[in-house]
Order: sequence, then structure tokens, then C-alpha cells
Amino acid sequence: MLTKRLRIIRYGLSRALILGALIFGFLRQPQGASFNFWLIGGFAAVSAAGIVFIVAKYMNVIRSPLGIYFDLAFYLLTFVSMFSVIYWTYGTAGNFSTRLTHLDAIYFTVGTLSTAGTGSLVPVSQLARGLQTLQMLLDLGFVLVAVTLVVGRLAAARADSKSS
Repeated sequence: MLTKRLRIIRYGLSRALILGALIFGFLRQPQGASFNFWLIGGFAAVSAAGIVFIVAKYMNVIRSPLGIYFDLAFYLLTFVSMFSVIYWTYGTAGNFSTRLTHLDAIYFTVGTLSTAGTGSLVPVSQLARGLQTLQMLLDLGFVLVAVTLVVGRLAAARADSKSS
């Protein structure tokens, strides 16, 4: 039992470390500066690892001690963090209707993710519109994968309970 608890703690701490690094990068990245290679590489690595792990867990190739729902929540927070950093970096008055603050970048990211955009922050440059379009496409993919995983798990649990 102790080893399972240690695995859960290690797993949770590793995820907290990744999110902490993204938040640290968000707060340290100067606005209007170009991305550095390590920040872009980190986003790409986290995104690729997230896709691979979610698919592997769904196919029962690997198991996480906290389950798929925890992982979906983790990758959603990671996704919001990554796009918040991107919008903050490019959040100048030349790219948006107003210069973005840190909170504005998070607000715009969540507004795009939830499709509840209020129109108070508007991308005005081709770059900003392209980034928002990319986020919309990735959001759609994430939602489709999440719904598929949750419905699949619920259907499997229901089938197991009926056969018992």
C-alpha cells in the first residue's frame, strides 16, 4: 500500500512541477519579446507527451495511479497555461485591440477555449488571428478526445456493473 501512495505522490508532484514551470515561464516571459527556443520546445514536448500518454492510457498500455480524469484536468491546465504564455508574449497593441495583461491573456485563452468570447479583447493582426485559430482547432481536438474518453470509461463501467 505504501508503494501505491508513493507512486501517487510522485505522479502528482511531477505534474505540479510541469505546471509550475509553465507558470514560472508565463510570469518571466517579457511581453513583445520573441519566443526563445527552449520555451517553444517545452510547449511542443508537453503537447506531444500529453497526446501520447492520453492515447496510451485509453488503450490501457500504461496506467496512471490517479486515473484518466486527473490526466485530462492536468492537460487542460497545461493547455491553458501554454496559450496564456503565447498570448501574453504577443499581447501588444499591434496584435490585439488593447495591450494584454497577464490576467487578460488567461481570460482570452479561457474565453477561446469555452467559445464564450465576449469581444472585449480582439485579435487584430494576422499573427494573433492565426494563433487563436490554432487554439480553436486544438481545443476542438481536446474536447473530442476528452468526451470520447469519458463516454468510453462510463460505458465500460456500466457494462461491468451489469455483468456483475
